[in-house]
Amino acid sequence: MSFPSVRRVSTTNVRPASYTDRDEFDDNHKRIDLNPWDLTHLRQLYMQRGLLFQKWEQAEEETAKEVTDNMITRLKTSLSFTLDYFFPLAGRLGIQKHENDGTVSFYIDCNFEGVEFIHVTAEITVEDILSPTYTPQSLIDSLFSLNEVKSYEGRTHPLLSIQVNELLDGSIFIACSLNHLVSDGTSFWHFINSWSEISRSSSGSCHNPGHPPVFERWFLNDADSPIRLSFTSDDEILLGMKRSSSPPHGLVEKCFRFTKTNIAILKATANSEMISGAKQNAAISSLQAVLAHVWVAVTKVRMDLDGLFLG
Repeated sequence: MSFPSVRRVSTTNVRPASYTDRDEFDDNHKRIDLNPWDLTHLRQLYMQRGLLFQKWEQAEEETAKEVTDNMITRLKTSLSFTLDYFFPLAGRLGIQKHENDGTVSFYIDCNFEGVEFIHVTAEITVEDILSPTYTPQSLIDSLFSLNEVKSYEGRTHPLLSIQVNELLDGSIFIACSLNHLVSDGTSFWHFINSWSEISRSSSGSCHNPGHPPVFERWFLNDADSPIRLSFTSDDEILLGMKRSSSPPHGLVEKCFRFTKTNIAILKATANSEMISGAKQNAAISSLQAVLAHVWVAVTKVRMDLDGLFLG
């Protein structure tokens, strides 16, 4: 498949609902210093997660455009209310220079600059994503924003960017890109689930997420905060790291999909192998079965590659 055509309809800067009227010249922003675990993700790419929704039935009096417009408005509004609880995602990455020793410190500047919300139309259908044995990476990349952006670049890029893709058949693909310095994978899904929860609620702004987030970072002692790093330029941050993240020559990146039937077979197989007396009553979940299958395959490939390079 050739690279799909994507047309940008609109770009909106979404801020937390409670801070839309704040004083633009108020520099009293909350600062969250990053701990050692956060800083391990300094050179990593933005995390990306996508949700695919097939076309739903519309009322007879509604047009397709009205349905889409209402959906986009609802997503923006519920996102704004969600950011009241996940307000660091609406900030930017900050850098403090320490003149006394020439070091720098990274932190989250909760300045409420906002989250990037992009609405696009994509000339593909659900079948283009789900039907192939593997989905071409070029297609997946076209549905996301901030591709190939490193986490330390959050100084000039939004920490969270959301691209809502309107597909040809009326389906919707919501693609979220989040800075890895700000969040890990578990927290990413926490945000997405909370946004979904608030979006589905009839009360909208009056709804609170079931599990509010926690932003405090843990340090061994107060003297370790902020952590000082001896970087003076972007080149030093990237030192020892290849600038291009494309696969080595001859290798092709592919995205595989597990169908409901495939997952059921993996789960049944995994549970049938739980024959030891100590684990006779244990049960393997669908997620555990899929993850185990993937990591077994990854381990085999790594062993084959090691043998190839050593040979």
